[in-house]
Amino acid sequence: MPISKLASNNFSTLTLQNLTDTFKIIEVNTLVFPSVEIQRNSEIIQEIVLDSKDEIDSWTEQELVIKQISVILKNANLKGENYNTFAGRPIGANVEGFELTGFVDFLIAGGRYEPTKPYFFIHEFKKSINHSGDPFAQLIGELIVSQVINESGKQSVYGLVVIGRLWYFIVLNEKYFTRMQPLNSTDPDELFEIFCHLAGVKHYIEEQILIAKKD
Repeated sequence: MPISKLASNNFSTLTLQNLTDTFKIIEVNTLVFPSVEIQRNSEIIQEIVLDSKDEIDSWTEQELVIKQISVILKNANLKGENYNTFAGRPIGANVEGFELTGFVDFLIAGGRYEPTKPYFFIHEFKKSINHSGDPFAQLIGELIVSQVINESGKQSVYGLVVIGRLWYFIVLNEKYFTRMQPLNSTDPDELFEIFCHLAGVKHYIEEQILIAKKD
């Protein structure tokens, strides 16, 4: 289904094909997701892996969020003085004459009680990829909207799609996007990589806030 100029388009209706047709986005393998070397907390990593590796494929979506994703995000400490984590919040913008809108599963944004400037999105806490809709297109739609809200079309914006144990980090820069190779959250080494990427997100956000203060 093409993206309509006559009505608001929910993120759930987006596909990579209609995003490509409308906004001329191109998938490449050259963009890099930020990562920061951090001290490895083997105790936390082992606890998360042991609590999930044998059961994760049987979990419902809500169980996946409660039992693993929220634990990882909490230990990554993804909030600070001028930004916070939010879930189930509406977001939308007019993108080149097309209205894109919907509710975001999880985001990090400026603001304490309500999101202001969005920095990072997590979408689709699915137990498998065999669900209706295109989670990657929906996330990229959210990233395109964030470019408009932040007036950051020439800067990279970042997001993540979680499908069961697989974490796909995604970068969008102008019209180009890259999907990183998925990381397995039940593998200790790959879970540590996930924490390094989340630390990279935190570093990026705090850099953006410092730049905004100087301006």
